[in-house]
Amino acid sequence: MRKSTILSLSFFCFLFLSSSLLSSNSMDSTYSIISDKQEKGKFKPDENNLMQKHAFFFDRNQDGSVHPWETYQGLRALGAGVLLSTACGIFINGAFSQLTRPGKFPSLLFPIELRNIVLAKIKSGTDTYDEKGRISTWTQWSLTYHLFKDEHGLLKKDTLRGLYDGSTFEKREKELKEKRNALAKKKASI
Repeated sequence: MRKSTILSLSFFCFLFLSSSLLSSNSMDSTYSIISDKQEKGKFKPDENNLMQKHAFFFDRNQDGSVHPWETYQGLRALGAGVLLSTACGIFINGAFSQLTRPGKFPSLLFPIELRNIVLAKIKSGTDTYDEKGRISTWTQWSLTYHLFKDEHGLLKKDTLRGLYDGSTFEKREKELKEKRNALAKKKASI
C-alpha cells in the first residue's frame, strides 16, 4: 500500500476508535433549532429543509451527526479518491462542526449535527455568493464538477438541482454500484 493510503486509513481508524470511547449520545440537545425526527432510532431529515436533505447522504449510520469518516465514506461512494475524500472529510467537518453545535464544548470528533445544519449556512443574500460577492468556495464547485460532469465534460442543470436535496448523491452512488457490479460480472465470466 502507498504511504498516503496507510496514513489516511490510520487517521480514520483512530477517529473510529475514539468515537466508540467518547459516545456522542450524551450530547445536550437543548440548542436544537429543529426537533429530531426519529424513525426506529434513525434520524430523518425535515422534508422542508434542503440543507438537511443535502447533508443526510453523508450521515452513513443515520444517527443525525456526520463525522469525518462518514464524510469520507460518502465521498468515496460518489467516486472521489482516497486523498481527496480524506482532505474533504477533515476540512468540511473541521469548518462546520462547531457551527452546528452552538453553546457546546468543541468535540475532537468534529461531528456536524444535522438538526442544526442551517447554522452552517453562508450568510449572504443569494446563498451562492459570500458577503463580498464571490463564489463561496472554488473548491466546492471544483469538486462538484469533478464528481458530476457527464461524458462530454458538462455539468447539467438537473444534476445541480439534485445537489440541493441530495438526490444527485443517491443517483450517483447507485450508478457507480451498478457499474462495479457489471464489471465484476464481466470479470467473473472471463
